[in-house]
Amino acid sequence: MITIKDTVDMISASWRWMRNQRNPVFLQAKRLLDTFEAHGVSSTEINALLPRVLQIPAICWSTPEHLSPVLTQGHIDWINDLFDLDPGWLNGRSQSAHRTINSYKSPERLNNWFEARSQLQSDRFKLHFVTSSAQSFNQQSRGVYSIVLEEFFDIADESFSRYYYLSLGAGFDHPPCVLHIMQVMAIAHYHRVIMRRCLLSERELLPLANGVGLIPTLLFKSRNSELNADHEFWSHFSGKPTWLEEQRAMCEASLTAAGLQNVVASVELDRIRFARQ
Repeated sequence: MITIKDTVDMISASWRWMRNQRNPVFLQAKRLLDTFEAHGVSSTEINALLPRVLQIPAICWSTPEHLSPVLTQGHIDWINDLFDLDPGWLNGRSQSAHRTINSYKSPERLNNWFEARSQLQSDRFKLHFVTSSAQSFNQQSRGVYSIVLEEFFDIADESFSRYYYLSLGAGFDHPPCVLHIMQVMAIAHYHRVIMRRCLLSERELLPLANGVGLIPTLLFKSRNSELNADHEFWSHFSGKPTWLEEQRAMCEASLTAAGLQNVVASVELDRIRFARQ
């Protein structure tokens, strides 16, 4: 039997919930805790990662209600730097938590990004090519896709990841997007990046493809594809149908035009090597 006290408690809880949804500091604290959780950091681990000057009582990391009164700009700046977040995410100005390495129609930008990190081992990077279809794409393919990059790093003897969008709002029915897929695969291969192809439902893929929310939360729901991420890029995987051969040729021509002759030369040598195997 529901008592008067139970009714009052439910009304009070509902009122607190509605009040919190309008409180920007509460929402900022919630996004910060959601970000830690998505990146595999539990509330009990946060203080161990923080510099001493930013450490707060452990209970403060348990809920947004506990965190919001003690949250400082120092905490915001630190987590933004740690995960290289979109600076508008935690304060609610951006629907995307992650930065974009925008190389659409400018493939040299992605190559330059990797070159700037050439001192890091290639196995510190993993490319995820996410689609909703388990089939190889072709000229009849439709729907959206997403390409994201994961960068592994260590802090306090623990391994974590940062995430970046390599595509946003991209679809198979737009020819420049297909060319961009090929360019990204060539550059990732050149830099010896680990690659993974995975599947999400169309509903789950849509926010990832459009840069909404936290990448690792969505990737966690994905399942591995039987195809290699760069299946269409290599003829030893997908054969030599006319359309794919045209895409490969356009990719190499566009990379050459962008000044990435080294990438093209490496790809051509590997095409020859794979053909002999």
